[in-house]
Amino acid sequence: MKKSILCRIWLVLLIVTVLCPPVFSHAEDRTVRIEGRDWGYPSPYAFYPRGPGYVRMMFVFDTLAWRNDKEIIPWLAQNWESSPDGKSWHLRLTENARWHDGKAFTAEDVKFTFSYFKTHPHPWFDLSVVDTAEITGPYEVKIILNRPYAVFLTRILSRVPMIPKHIWEKVENPYQFAAAKEAVTGTGPFILQDYNPAQGSYLFTANPHFFKGKVKIDRLISVPTKTGDLSLLRGEIDMTRILKIDSLELFKNKAEFKILTAPDYWLFRLVINFTQEPMQDLQFRRALTHAVNRPEMVERVAHGGGVAGTYAYISPASEWHNPTVTDYPYDPEEARKLLDGMNIKDRDGDGFRELPPKKKFRVRLLSDKRFSRAAEAVKKYLEEVGLSVQIDSADVSTHDTRIREMKDFHLALTAHGGVSGDLGNLTGGLPAIKGYQNEMFRRLTAEQPYMADPEERKQALFKIQELIAADVATIPLYYLNWFHVYRPTVFDGWFYTWYGLPMGVQLLENKLAFVEVP
Repeated sequence: MKKSILCRIWLVLLIVTVLCPPVFSHAEDRTVRIEGRDWGYPSPYAFYPRGPGYVRMMFVFDTLAWRNDKEIIPWLAQNWESSPDGKSWHLRLTENARWHDGKAFTAEDVKFTFSYFKTHPHPWFDLSVVDTAEITGPYEVKIILNRPYAVFLTRILSRVPMIPKHIWEKVENPYQFAAAKEAVTGTGPFILQDYNPAQGSYLFTANPHFFKGKVKIDRLISVPTKTGDLSLLRGEIDMTRILKIDSLELFKNKAEFKILTAPDYWLFRLVINFTQEPMQDLQFRRALTHAVNRPEMVERVAHGGGVAGTYAYISPASEWHNPTVTDYPYDPEEARKLLDGMNIKDRDGDGFRELPPKKKFRVRLLSDKRFSRAAEAVKKYLEEVGLSVQIDSADVSTHDTRIREMKDFHLALTAHGGVSGDLGNLTGGLPAIKGYQNEMFRRLTAEQPYMADPEERKQALFKIQELIAADVATIPLYYLNWFHVYRPTVFDGWFYTWYGLPMGVQLLENKLAFVEVP
C-alpha cells in the first residue's frame, strides 16, 4: 500500500514538473525543459536512429572524444596520438570517470566496448576498420586499425559510446537487454530517472560525480509538444527549434527571448527509386530536374529560410562542397522536350502523359506528413509539364521504412543532415539510394574515408559530387535554415556543435553546454 501511494505521489510530481513553467527559488534548483517526443529508450541499442535519439542517449553515455563549437576535444580520453602510418592510435584515458553505479571507468571498458560492438554490430557504430583495442596500462589503450582511416576522430573516437564491461559482458542479446534499467548505466552528465514512451517524455537528473566538471542544471526534461513555438510562449519549454521562418515573428523584438541561426546543413531532397520504371532513365530524371523550381520552393515553401539545392548534394556551407558541378536550371519547356523525346506524351487528351505505347502513368510521391507543403509544390511543378502525381502521406516511421525498403513510390521527400562535416556517411553511397549503378561512384564512396592524404580525399569527394549531378542520383531541393529560440533567463549556454550532432544535424542540445568545464 505504501509503495502504491509513493508511486502515485511520484507520478503527480513528474506531471507537475513537466507541465508547469519553471520557478527557481534558489540557485541549486535549475530545471531546463526541451521540446520532445519519443526517440526511443536512451541506451546504445534502443535509441531511435535519428539525431534526437542519439542525443538523448549521449546525455547518459560518453565517448572518448567530443565536439564543442569549433573542434574535437578530449573527453574520456585525455589525449591521443596516431602512428606515422595512421594504422594505430594510442589513447591516454581520464582517471576520474565513474559509471553511474560508482564503479571506475578503465581501459578494460574501452577494450570491451570495441570488442562488443564488433561482435554485436550496430548500424550507427561501424567498427569494421578496427582490428583490436589493446590495453597498455590501467588507463591507456592502443587501437589498431586494419588500414588508415581519415575520419577516425569523428566517426569513432567522438561518436561511439563507451559501455561498462561489468554490465554488458553478461549480455548475449543486446537488443533484448536494451530496455533494462542497467542498460542506461553510463558515465555521462545525466542519469535517466524516467522515460515514458507513450507520452514521449524523458526526465534526466544531474550526475553529481561527473568527471568533466559540475553539471550546471539539476534536471533536464524532454517535454512532448504539438507546436514548439506556442509551447515556448506559454512557458512549457525553454527552447525550441523553428523550421518555419514565419514563426520567428512571434519572438522578434521580445527581450525575454534569444534567436540562434544554424548553418545550411539540413537538406530537403527527392529520393529517386531506381527500381521503378521510368526512373532508371537518365533523360527522364533530367526532365524532372528542369521541371522543379528550386528557388521558388525556397521562397514559397521555406518562406526564404534557406538556399536552393545544388546537384552537388553536399551543402555549399561545407568545406567539401564542389561548386563546379552540373546544374539544371528551372526550365519547364526543356522538361517537356525531354519527355517528348522519350515518347512520353498525352495520347488520350486528359492532360497527362502516358508511357509508350499507351500505358497510364502516375508518379507516386511519398511524403512525411510534415512535408505536405513541399509535396504539393512538387506535385504542381510536375503536373505543369504533364506528369500526373499521387501524393502518399505517411507517418514518420512508415515513411522512413518505405524509403529504406524502396517500397511503393517513384519519388520520396526526405530531409536530413550529413551533407557537411567529415562525410564519412558517404561510405558505400548516399543514404536511401538503391539501384543507382555507377562503378566509379561505388568505388570512390567506399574508398574516400580511408584516404590519408587530405588533397586526394578532397578530389575524390569532388568527383563523387560530379557523378551525383551528372547522373541525377538525387534531386536536392533546398538547404533549410534552422533557427532556435530560447529563454536566456532560464538557460543561456546553448551553442551549435562543430558540423552538428551527430552527423551534420544542427541540434542545440550538446551536453557540453550543461557542464562547467575548467
